[in-house]
Amino acid sequence: MRVKLTPTFTSGKMKMMFPTMQKCGLELQKFLRTSADSGESFDIKDVSARYTINMIATCAFGIDANALENPDCEFRIQGKKIFEPSTKRVFLGLFVNIIFPFIGRAFKVSPLHFFSYLSLVM
Repeated sequence: MRVKLTPTFTSGKMKMMFPTMQKCGLELQKFLRTSADSGESFDIKDVSARYTINMIATCAFGIDANALENPDCEFRIQGKKIFEPSTKRVFLGLFVNIIFPFIGRAFKVSPLHFFSYLSLVM
């Protein structure tokens, strides 16, 4: 994995990404300033997640996701779907972990983890 990712994060490419990252930081600063000036409250975890989506979409894909201004952007919706626990995903993970226990050991996930996830879903 490191061999595949190393060319992406060379010092030259990181230097080229810096203005883009700086632009995302300025957008976050503007968002926080307008929220503070208006006196409205916000969830910092939600704002951090939206900022992260902006940063990944811009630096990795070259797409302006505009997640800070639009919390329902497509990148955010798809990201939530990936991490959302579902009954199907829990049973599939449990099945794979029981049939192929070496996969569970490789990812340090025991079958008990799936039962705790199952309690979240139901």
